[in-house]
Amino acid sequence: MTIPELKKMAIRKPGWRKIYLRMLKKDFKPSSKIERTMEILDGIITAPEGEKIIIFSQWTSLLDLLEVPVSEKGWGYRRYDGSMNAKLRADAVDDFKNKPNVRMMLVSLKAGNAGLNLNCASQVVIMDPFWNPYIEEQAIDRAHRLGQTRPVMVHRVLIKETVEDRIIALQEKKRALISEALDEKASQSLGRLSVQELAYLFGISRNVNDPLPAAAPRARIRQGGPGGLGV
Repeated sequence: MTIPELKKMAIRKPGWRKIYLRMLKKDFKPSSKIERTMEILDGIITAPEGEKIIIFSQWTSLLDLLEVPVSEKGWGYRRYDGSMNAKLRADAVDDFKNKPNVRMMLVSLKAGNAGLNLNCASQVVIMDPFWNPYIEEQAIDRAHRLGQTRPVMVHRVLIKETVEDRIIALQEKKRALISEALDEKASQSLGRLSVQELAYLFGISRNVNDPLPAAAPRARIRQGGPGGLGV
């Protein structure tokens, strides 16, 4: 049975997943992206803070490859992607939140970019950039939920002089377009509204004069790094 056939079986029958991962392991050769991601994870896992980690990729095949060295290390982890049924996804979230030995969650970007509350994690790894920056931001916000008590660190693993450079440029262009549109509207119709009034307008506050709710510490993002990789 080929690897693609095994993957299909692993999607339909979770019991086949170990067989699929064993097959991947036979010919596994880590890429620079996998190696750098493992360096980041190792630094977090071995640190005394005991932080939990969410790892996002838009490619489930890349998450599959990451599972090989993660499982070899013996690190506790769970998967969360669109191929899993609702019960399996709920069980994965419950384990990640409540089991101290489950330190990381491997999440497909679109399956986990909205609706999840994963504020038990304070470290986020983005393995590959997505052309829509707001999809990424929604994913990162899984850790920035009500009840978060730690600053959230975001690591972005980027390969220079590849298509990822163009994706990052496209992200910045889209951010600039949105900012220009918002600034123009603000100057025309929102220029006289106070921060409290805007919070009320968007349903953040119940009353126009309520103080703004306290926000969780925001992410610190570092880019650039050795070997053309960003962290």
